[in-house]
Amino acid sequence: MIDYCVAANCGGKTNIYKRAAGTLYKSAYYLLFSALLPLLCFFVSAWQTVNAASFQQRQDFSLTSNKSFVKVPFDLFENNILIQCRINNSQPAWFIFDTGANINLINERLFESLGLGAERAVNLTGGGGGAVTVSLTEGVTVRLPGIEAYRQATASAPLGALPSYFGRDVEGIIGAPFIKNFVVEIDYVHRMLTFYDPQFYNLSSERDAVELENRSGYPFMKIELSVTGRQTITDHFL
Repeated sequence: MIDYCVAANCGGKTNIYKRAAGTLYKSAYYLLFSALLPLLCFFVSAWQTVNAASFQQRQDFSLTSNKSFVKVPFDLFENNILIQCRINNSQPAWFIFDTGANINLINERLFESLGLGAERAVNLTGGGGGAVTVSLTEGVTVRLPGIEAYRQATASAPLGALPSYFGRDVEGIIGAPFIKNFVVEIDYVHRMLTFYDPQFYNLSSERDAVELENRSGYPFMKIELSVTGRQTITDHFL
């Protein structure tokens, strides 16, 4: 049984691996959001419309009490991690913690009620090819217990179907703009997220860490695919 996964963002490089029974195994990047994709109508297709500099390593967060890490509990629903957080000074709300999302998304109703001003527009598209232009702002603060992340690129989206799917008021998705700041340990057994300050996290003892390439907020891994009787393919995969 998988004990936990670690997604690390240190020195501009990202690594992910799994630990089971004290042994490290290389892992392909698992998209927690995959089970939800058929439900949503839209998703971000072209993150290049947002300033690429926002993905450079910089201190855009703070941990309370000068700690080097903070633990945050989560709920798990059909392989989707759900956390409670605040957007600016809002009341706590449920959000999907999605390692495969290259942008934060907020239900357009909440976006408007918080008075979040539109700084630019982005196109959101879905698997069916439909598209819609929505508002985006980069001045959002996302707050979890013990954590604050600033200057969060966040877009509104028509996410009204989420509550009926999850059976609770899920207001959006927390993705790469937030996750990029930390080394994140995902403990599925105890349903606990641990957010580490990358400055105090040492990967030198983890021999089997696998490097990921950040492409506009999407994680890519170099993988060899081998099928019996066919030529081996080496390429980067999401």
